[in-house]
Amino acid sequence: MLQLAPELIRKIASSLPPGDAAYSFKLTCKEVAACLHEFRIIRLQCQSVLHAESYELWDKPELLPSGLVAMAEQPWPGAAFAHHWGRPEPWRALSRRQRHRVLCLAASSLHPPSLEAALAHCGTVIKADALTSAAAVGDVAACERLLLGEGCCCDELLVWRVAAGRGQLKVCQWLFALGVQIGPLRGEHIWYYAVEAAAFGGHREVLDWIGAQRALVFEGQAVFRGLGDVAGAAGKGGHVALQADLAAGFTDMGLNIDMLGGVAYGCPLAALRAYRKRWEDVATVAADVYRQHVLLYALASPTPDWADKAVWLLSHLRPPAGWAFGCSRRDASLVREPWWRCAARPDFAQRLEFMLARGFRLPLRLVATAAAAAGNAAAVDLCLGLRPEQVAQPQQPEPESESEPDSDEEWEAERPPRDRTQQLELVDAVLRKAVRWGRVGLLQQLRARGFQLPRGSLRQAFMASGSGNARELEFRGLPCVRYAAAEAGALAAPLTAGEWSRVFRAAARRGADLELLRCLREQHGAAIDLVAVATGGSEEALEWAAAELEVAGQMPRQPLSVADFRAVLKAGNWAAADWLLARGLAPTSRAQLRRLFLSLLVPQRGWRDRVEIYAVPALRWVVDRCGLGAAVLG
Repeated sequence: MLQLAPELIRKIASSLPPGDAAYSFKLTCKEVAACLHEFRIIRLQCQSVLHAESYELWDKPELLPSGLVAMAEQPWPGAAFAHHWGRPEPWRALSRRQRHRVLCLAASSLHPPSLEAALAHCGTVIKADALTSAAAVGDVAACERLLLGEGCCCDELLVWRVAAGRGQLKVCQWLFALGVQIGPLRGEHIWYYAVEAAAFGGHREVLDWIGAQRALVFEGQAVFRGLGDVAGAAGKGGHVALQADLAAGFTDMGLNIDMLGGVAYGCPLAALRAYRKRWEDVATVAADVYRQHVLLYALASPTPDWADKAVWLLSHLRPPAGWAFGCSRRDASLVREPWWRCAARPDFAQRLEFMLARGFRLPLRLVATAAAAAGNAAAVDLCLGLRPEQVAQPQQPEPESESEPDSDEEWEAERPPRDRTQQLELVDAVLRKAVRWGRVGLLQQLRARGFQLPRGSLRQAFMASGSGNARELEFRGLPCVRYAAAEAGALAAPLTAGEWSRVFRAAARRGADLELLRCLREQHGAAIDLVAVATGGSEEALEWAAAELEVAGQMPRQPLSVADFRAVLKAGNWAAADWLLARGLAPTSRAQLRRLFLSLLVPQRGWRDRVEIYAVPALRWVVDRCGLGAAVLG
């Protein structure tokens, strides 16, 4: 090795997995270590994170994190991980969310010592994401350790979809044997969505096993072989042969739309042509919105021949001149998913131009906000420059039923923007959506054009990112909060110190980093909320907050109230709860513990599942740390 030139040593290191170069090859000898000084990063998370699209989880895309399931990098640096993270010190700088993400990576590492190290020091409630990460890689032992050994949260629908979608038959069999099949969607619904996921992933063995276990037999065939959306899921996944097998003998027109949409989305043009007769049926019988549904799937397709598929479809669907997309609230809801899929494509603007060149009129608000959520500045620019005749004229909204979901700002029963006021309203909706999804680059480009964040827009950054859920919801808006706090002029109107204090509380509860908390405190005069920091923050953030409060003469000398400490336990931040307990800030009197114990058992706002999510692990913490016994409850 000593005979090799430094350039050759670096070339060898560059050809290795990053982890191997940093923690193995670099340690060969001093000379090699000197040559590889810049190789200091060990990647833990796989770059190909499992996304929502992989498991047909488009029920509410605005509520989904960008990377649904965290998966460990392979080869996994097991020895290095266990050595580094098997100590309490590295965890002290991490927020509760960050600690939970590291736990998820360890759960999917296929390395038991790494998982044990993470479980020993993570100091957080174990949410359903950890179990799902283990299921995604087929590690039944890790699943057992998390669910049966640690009592982690379980999102039955999610874990089934991921296990089936990844083709992890052993995990599916384990879930079935354990009886993990009753959840938010009960009984056959769990199996149904698992079948969809398996079809999307192209896993015939999982499909056959599910069919056999549930005895889904109808006229000699498994029922799912006659469901258009399952065949459509296989089509969306690009599995042409499986899709054709599932669709064999299928004639129902209503489900044909789902199946044909899947073919248009994930399969090549040759597969589309195989359904020529059915395309003609759709063109003759289906309503405009269903034809649009199928066409939009082709336009949203990840395949390189998306334009060829769209042209071929147009020749058979025979749309009228000036075809308007999503003119009513109900129509918009039917085409919303393919629009979101389309917006996720880097060339979304090019696909919009394809439609405009053929005279189609677009649902401006829906398209612009989808582009903003994706951070696609080119598509947003195109939307802001559309002429009135290029925009679909919305109809009057139909009366909302209690079961009809709110469509947010994506649908508006207004005329297309013709004047400055209407244009600003559209920009306002775009800015708010960009904040919600953390698209700082788009905000900066819009600011260069003179558009600043409107008052109240920072509230969007905290949407769907709370802690009282079985799953860990990503704090997507964090980059935009950091941008608004650090950049002078980012906001159209300055916030008061009280408003910045509310931003501090919301950000701290969601585990904002110490740098942002300091910025809010030092540059904007935000008041420090120790309970908020304890809810989502790190031990280092707590120590900083305590020091700041001590200097200001505001550090509490008495234990927190039962309600405040309950908020910390509800968030599952055991490390913060331990920190408070060690400093005499946890309520530990007999009466306080009794109230705390009982309050954890009371459902909040009538939601039974709120108790199930956090109460048992919180009660366990109370009993383990404070010695609560039957005498206290007697």
